[in-house]
Amino acid sequence: MASLSLSRYSHLSSRPILPRPKPNSFAPTKSSAFRMEEKVPLVIPEANPEAMQHIKLGTGKGTLIANRNWSSIICLMAATPLHRRAKVLEGKLPTCNIFKLQYAFNLFSHNASVLSNGYNEEEMKMVKEIRKIWNDKDVKVTATCI
Repeated sequence: MASLSLSRYSHLSSRPILPRPKPNSFAPTKSSAFRMEEKVPLVIPEANPEAMQHIKLGTGKGTLIANRNWSSIICLMAATPLHRRAKVLEGKLPTCNIFKLQYAFNLFSHNASVLSNGYNEEEMKMVKEIRKIWNDKDVKVTATCI
């Protein structure tokens, strides 16, 4: 018999309190704390179902599954069929959040820290997640989150 454990913790709180899956169980987590760990699959079932192929319940091992960022889901639901047909070599990802008033000619960085490379945290999160989900560390992807 397999068990399922769902969690929704912030990235700061989940590492110390989220238990690792018990034998014969799997635990999808919304936390961003585990997304970029090499041994934790980052899954969009429609984009990379193969990331879950190694999960074999009843083998005695437990599996943690990382949930991806919402912006990566939206992007990859559209881009993955194109990527499968003709590999994406380069992509630019614009995103925006809706604000009640017009912000003509005034663009503000997403509400995230700006990194030393000029990207903000949200933009780099998308770039890293896309590369991991597509299992292609060399794909040239950039994102703009304002």
